Amino acid sequence: MNILRTLDLNLLKVFDAIYLCGSISAAAQSLHITQPAVSLALKRLREAVGDPLFIRAHRGMKPTHRANELAGPIKEALRVLAEALEQGQGFDPGQSNRVFRMAFGRYGELDLLPRLLRRLHASDCRATLQSVLDQGQTGLELVAAGDIDGCFDFVEPQLAHVNHCEFSQEELVVIARRNHPRVQGAITHEQYFDEYHVVMSFGDERRELLETYMSARGGTRKIMTAVNQYLAAPSVVAQTDALATVPMRMATFPVFRDDLQILDLPFRSPLMPTYLLWHQSRDNDPGWVWLREQILALRTTSP
Repeated sequence: MNILRTLDLNLLKVFDAIYLCGSISAAAQSLHITQPAVSLALKRLREAVGDPLFIRAHRGMKPTHRANELAGPIKEALRVLAEALEQGQGFDPGQSNRVFRMAFGRYGELDLLPRLLRRLHASDCRATLQSVLDQGQTGLELVAAGDIDGCFDFVEPQLAHVNHCEFSQEELVVIARRNHPRVQGAITHEQYFDEYHVVMSFGDERRELLETYMSARGGTRKIMTAVNQYLAAPSVVAQTDALATVPMRMATFPVFRDDLQILDLPFRSPLMPTYLLWHQSRDNDPGWVWLREQILALRTTSP
């Protein structure tokens, strides 16, 4: 309690910047202050906490064990404080230093994140957008716990305190290498289930939905391999005789355009929905309302 009485809250912003950027110079640049000012703030914080917090390493500053313990609570405290101060004042993206944290998923990082960053940059937004990997916990679990601002999912959430809206609907297509020995221009129902497939490891529940749908149409795919990285699917297809069923946007990534052929599925397939999810506590958060509007505006823009 004595520390809080004398602690300048700006020191916490400096701590967060050094932890995020990994160096004094980068932190100073992100905060728009001088390097000596950052060094002085770090010195004061070290004295208040009684720990070095960051030590010089081969590249930049390495956090101590104590710094790692403080990083999460400090970031959350700054977020809560920023949200509280923004309530009733609106949100000015050109002045805010807020860090939005979202789980885009691996496919979203390849497609949606770059489009959103282009839009934010065009609006002179000073807020930061951090992409969070949903490894230990799913994006839905992180949203439900209030740990991140939002996430994307292919499955509509069923939790009362998690709000959502449909972001997009994507057509599923088949990709095969351009010189495939048996598949050219089109694919029959029989060919589709005779050939081997590359599938993506995006969760058993989601894959089961697709497999159940295909089973009802008279077939089960023969799996050559399951990949974790989305870009690995078209890469493997381009170098083997395997097929893959992917969203149209993935099939048209420029890097694979000359190596793949894009084919219609040999049976009717529903569009694949994508949902934007957020915790209901952010409904009245001006910053999140603004960011959500920027995200939803991408529904009407081209890649």
